[in-house]
Parts: sequence; C-alpha cells; structure tokens
Amino acid sequence: PRRRVHAAPVPGELRGARGLDPARARPVLSRSLRPRRERARARDRRSLRGHVRLVARPVLAERHVHRRSAPPRGPDRLPPRLLDGPPLRLPRRGRLRGQPMQTTVRVTTIFRCPLERAFKTPILCDVSKVHTGFGPMPRVTHCTEDEGWGRVGARKRVFVARSWTFAGGEASTDRVLERVENDHWRIEVTDFKAWMLGFTRFVGEWKTTELGPNEIRVDYTYTLHAGSPWLRPLQWLFAKVFWKIYMRRVIENVRALAYAEEPYRFA
Repeated sequence: PRRRVHAAPVPGELRGARGLDPARARPVLSRSLRPRRERARARDRRSLRGHVRLVARPVLAERHVHRRSAPPRGPDRLPPRLLDGPPLRLPRRGRLRGQPMQTTVRVTTIFRCPLERAFKTPILCDVSKVHTGFGPMPRVTHCTEDEGWGRVGARKRVFVARSWTFAGGEASTDRVLERVENDHWRIEVTDFKAWMLGFTRFVGEWKTTELGPNEIRVDYTYTLHAGSPWLRPLQWLFAKVFWKIYMRRVIENVRALAYAEEPYRFA
C-alpha cells in the first residue's frame, strides 16, 4: 500500500484560527514529547531544592525529599555546606534520654517583719527549729562541717532523727548556690542517704520582696530533679501534695522565728 505523508503544520496554522499572530504563535508540545535530557535536568533541580530546604527546616524538608523527589545521584550535585558540615539529625519526639525531669513547687506568703529578718532567718538560724519534720519526713537534729555556712559555696552535712522511713543519722548535704543580700537565697540539697523516689537533688529558693514597711512578700520555691521516668506519677504526687504541705509548715516555722527575733547562728 502507498504511504500517506502529512505535512507538518506551521505555527500559524495551529493558532491562526483563534486570531493570534502567526509570528508569535508556537506549537504546544505535551509533557511526554519533551526531550529526555530536559526532564532529567528538571528532576535534578527539584531534588536540589529539596536538599537546600533540608538545611533550614529538617523535619519538613526530610518529608519533601522522600515523598516528592528522589535524592540526587552523587555528591557532586549536593550543596557544599551539606558536604562539609556535620550529618543532619532529625529531632526525636518526646523527652530526650538522659535529660533529668523537674517538678517545681512554689508557696507565697506575707511576713510582717523587717526585710533583714525575713531574709536571714530561714538560712542563718538554727535549722532544727526550721525543719521539724512532717509525716515520713524526719526532723533535723543537727549539722556538722558547717563552718562558714551562709557564704556562697559553703556546705554542711545534715543529720535527722529516726522515722518510719529512715533509720536516722546523716541524711543529705546542703550547699549555698547563690546569696543576694535581702533579695534571695538558692540552696541545693543533694547526696541523699536514703531512697527518695528516684529524686537526685532538690534546689530551693527563698526570695524576699519588700512591699512596704514591715510588709515582706516571701516566694518559697523548690525544684525537684529526678532521673527515673517510671516513677513519674509518684514523684509528681509527692511534690505537689506532700512536699508542698511540708514547705508551708517550714514557712510557718520561719515566720515564728522571725517574729520572735531568733538569734542568728551564722553571719
């Protein structure tokens, strides 16, 4: 049979019927007719844009790269900052391993006494009259190695009486972290000699703010640090219920000592 030959249409013939200028008209080629090399270059450009976004926003760009485009074939097409820098790591969900958990408890009250009394009484007076015990928490009997207590960096060993949770004797070590005169104290309690529900250390803060003559606002705060995630419900219950009640009892003891002008044992 004879082969029928059709002449290729010129640009004017494709769009001349619509009133367009034949000189500006161009044949519209479908995507399947594009050269293979041009499609490959477009795919490489999309992949490269995805890796550039990976530097700014790792999580979103990681999804973009794996879902919409394939990674480039070879290190020559990667940006230099991706080749020279450290490997990218996506953030993990939830709490990081090894990071201690913290629970903060705060009690606020008003003292009707001079500012100096409200500031110095809880730390520089007799500690056995401040921490008198409550429930399973034994009362403090005395301290040793407390020379220079009250200065930043000073330490002392705390001894407590016998209770139904502790056999008595040395209980912990206290250390002064910060002292800003007539403003706040920061004390660290660590080196527990008895099991404390997975708690590793307590950091307490006693902050005083003068509102007027003989009117002092006291913010008593404790941050409880723990390292065992399995005991988290018990730790939260201990901090928010029992320890908060114990802090209120301590505040009332300090209030009584401040009003009675208890003499200081340390400078």
